[in-house]
Amino acid sequence: MRPLADWDARFDAWNERQRQSGAPYPRAAGKAGQGLYMGSDVRAALIADIERVARVLKAVEDPAGWLREISGVRSADLPDLTQAARSSPADRLAQAEAQRRAAVDAQRVAALSGRVGKPLDPTGSYLAAQGTGPGSLHERAQMDRAWMRREFGDSISHSSYEIVPQWRARRYNCFAFTLGELTTPVQPKSARVLDPANPFKDVNEMYAPKGYVLTQQAPRLDFGYRGRPKIAVYGKVQDGKIVEFTHAAIQEADGTWTSKLGPDGPLVRHATPGAVSGNVLGVPVAVYEQGGAPGR
Repeated sequence: MRPLADWDARFDAWNERQRQSGAPYPRAAGKAGQGLYMGSDVRAALIADIERVARVLKAVEDPAGWLREISGVRSADLPDLTQAARSSPADRLAQAEAQRRAAVDAQRVAALSGRVGKPLDPTGSYLAAQGTGPGSLHERAQMDRAWMRREFGDSISHSSYEIVPQWRARRYNCFAFTLGELTTPVQPKSARVLDPANPFKDVNEMYAPKGYVLTQQAPRLDFGYRGRPKIAVYGKVQDGKIVEFTHAAIQEADGTWTSKLGPDGPLVRHATPGAVSGNVLGVPVAVYEQGGAPGR
């Protein structure tokens, strides 16, 4: 940033060139008859703009020094105000992730529209009470239920889940929903099991950045709510071995589960992970928890 004196000298030089060339300057302060091509009012406004930019740059480059200058106190006396500037990138990332998780939890509650804690309503009568005309949530839920019957046939019980129609159009999938990534599908690096000796490797890597660890494996699976959400991961099993990971559901505070049935399918709420298991989605094969002890 140039010193302000330099800018003032540049303005004088510019005015002189304008005078010598005889070129007019429409913004000149001619009201007082001073005949300046760059009048004092224009010059003052430009210098004020430059000073504002200089203050912003100083605040960005040296937040503590800027606070010290404007407050007249030592930066050591302002730990809370300068903590963000002095914190490490890792600290800022951790803080951002904590805020993101809180936002995701809020979004999940909003998505379920107060259904957590309520009895399952497979018929959607709670939506019918809000209206059944064209474009209503009840109509959308009925369309979702018809889609479910086409896609899954009799492989799952259609009396075992409740449609949550508000999020029908959002193109995320089951794994994305459990991770809080609500705009695009997410998959393990390989949904097919490439190493039978370590079948959960890619699923572990997918969930690890969000703090989830593998705590239980089939056949010993406990789906009871223990004060923190669990994620149930589904797979297809052949000859007693997992060959492919197919679905995931997350537990809510009332012990029910929610899962997204593919990018084009609805979000559904069900009493247990087994309620949507079958030939298409597979069966629960593992449980992941945040802050849980790794299990086998």
